Parts: sequence; C-alpha cells; structure tokens
Amino acid sequence: MTVVNIKWGREKQAVEFKDRILADIKLGELRQYCHEWTKVPLGGLTLIYGGATMKDDNAPLSCFGIKPNGQITMMGTRPSVSCFVVVVCSKEKDGDGERGKEEREREREREN
Repeated sequence: MTVVNIKWGREKQAVEFKDRILADIKLGELRQYCHEWTKVPLGGLTLIYGGATMKDDNAPLSCFGIKPNGQITMMGTRPSVSCFVVVVCSKEKDGDGERGKEEREREREREN
C-alpha cells in the first residue's frame, strides 16, 4: 500500500493506493481525487511537491520525486455557492380550464 499526504490550507488528507506503487499512479488520478475531496475545480487545482508545481497529468508520481508518505501541498479555491430563488406557479381551475396564478393576476391588472 502506498500513502501520500495532501495538505490544503489547514486540512490534511492521507491518500491510500492499495497494491500500487508511485510509478503506477498518474498525477491526473491524484488531482481527480483532490477534486472529489475538496470540490475545487480541476482547472483551478494546483499540486506542489518540494517547491515545484506538478503539471503533467499523465506522468507517474515517481517522476516528481515523491516518496511514500510524502507531503503534497494543494492550492485552489472552491467556487462560491450561489442561492437561486425558484418560483412555483400554482394552477387554479376555473371555467376556462387551468391557468397559472400569475397569468390571472396580470389579467386582473389589465382590467383595472
């Protein structure tokens, strides 16, 4: 089992790769794991080891000089959560069939 440690701000996460060595683990796989853990978009997620930014997602972790139990620093910011207001129109039954409440209110305003 191979373990690498990810540090992101104050948070730390040990990532375990069972039955695999660093030469078999691609950087892109580790970046995907970090994305799923933190929800930081892949495009804004940077991994740093030994002061160098790791960029080639197809390269094995061993190419970056990472040792088992080594610490990798992650940089990146989660996107802010936006609030959305959902308007639900209820339908009222009248003699003309079903019409939305908003439509009926607009008609009343036009009549006045």
